[in-house]
Amino acid sequence: MGAEMVKTRPVIVVSRVLHGRHGMATVVPVSMTPPAEPRRWHVLVPASSMPRGWSEKPGDRWAKCDMVGTVSLERLSMAGIRRREGKLHYTTAEVDVHTLRQIRDALAYILELF
Repeated sequence: MGAEMVKTRPVIVVSRVLHGRHGMATVVPVSMTPPAEPRRWHVLVPASSMPRGWSEKPGDRWAKCDMVGTVSLERLSMAGIRRREGKLHYTTAEVDVHTLRQIRDALAYILELF
């Protein structure tokens, strides 16, 4: 089995809208599996930064910046929470400024942009 993450998981969108890149987003996957040895490219993400359905789960969440990728927006969907009446309610969340800065620093390190 390769190192690529293949299951459905939350991501943090880190790209801006750029001309010529319509329909694409650069993302960092979030995992509840802690790294064997936390490194500069692993960022602890507060549970409060996760959408409903993901924020209530116990345990830490890790942005794994060494797994950054660019994907089609068609591959992304908002988190869906099933309500009592059976309907899905879609939601998103935003990371705080401090966490976003840590993610950007980790990306700069892993991509050797300094």
